[in-house]
Amino acid sequence: MPEQKPQVSAMTMLSVLFTLIAIVAIIALVMLKSKADTATEEVSVNAASPAVDTVTIVDQDTIPVDAAGLTPHEGDTNTVTVSGSVSDPNGCSDIDSVAVALYRTSVGLQEVMQQADNYAGTATVSGCTGGDDTTADYTVNIATTNFVNPTDPGSPFATDNWTVSVTSTDKTIGVGGLKGNNTLPFEVNSLSAFTTAESIDYGTVALGADSLEKTVTFTNTGNRAVDTTVRANNDMTEPTGNFAVIPVGNVHYAIGQNFVYGTADAAVSKTAAETFAIGLAKQSLNLPGNVPTVDTYWKLRMPTSGVNGTYSNTLTLTAVANP
Repeated sequence: MPEQKPQVSAMTMLSVLFTLIAIVAIIALVMLKSKADTATEEVSVNAASPAVDTVTIVDQDTIPVDAAGLTPHEGDTNTVTVSGSVSDPNGCSDIDSVAVALYRTSVGLQEVMQQADNYAGTATVSGCTGGDDTTADYTVNIATTNFVNPTDPGSPFATDNWTVSVTSTDKTIGVGGLKGNNTLPFEVNSLSAFTTAESIDYGTVALGADSLEKTVTFTNTGNRAVDTTVRANNDMTEPTGNFAVIPVGNVHYAIGQNFVYGTADAAVSKTAAETFAIGLAKQSLNLPGNVPTVDTYWKLRMPTSGVNGTYSNTLTLTAVANP
């Protein structure tokens, strides 16, 4: 009997074929899906320049300089505080530094460090909370010397007046970062001042004789060239009152050394303050030992009679502007 083999119909063959096609399609979909990935987005924010929004300058007596003018302190430094607010559209955390300079307006900021009487400092920045906060505060104390150049009263915008310049700098982007600047002109007031020895001791002088010549040195402690006025409110007296006075006019003074009494000199007055042209120069360079001084010379002529004991009085010496 012949061997019988299964017969595969045409329909069965088609069913198998479609099944294989479906399996291949599923595998293809899986393979296509396995090729998907994530994409990273990024963008760089264009940096904006910072700004100095406000500038205030106050001297150590808490007087606003832009209103009253800066007045140096006699023979000493004057602490000036510059403060205000700065901002940055990118956020105040992007502010790297705030620099402050005080300079003669006519000199200009570019030459500030090359000139005498000009000053600079780096401010402390505070009050920035980060995030979307764009505003911060700044403050700096700058010690100005007693000889900063004075300016004449008038408009602070005049070129011979002074300027405070505040520059805010971003964190470095490229070379030097971005900067914002603001300025405020102001006056520096004149201060006529000097110091002298506390006393003039003529020593022991015989009746009718002239004393030895004494030297009185004037040291400029202000910020302009000065002369002085001289006055004695009273004659020279001795404590007991039992003897005659020595008239104030018996004291003579001169700018030249070894002067002859009564020649090229002047007598002290008690009726008016007399100008004594000493020509005491203004200090112009911040160098040790550079404070200007000038020597003046004094003599006393003793009356021929009626005086006895130790005499004294007080001279009033007042600094006045040298014309």
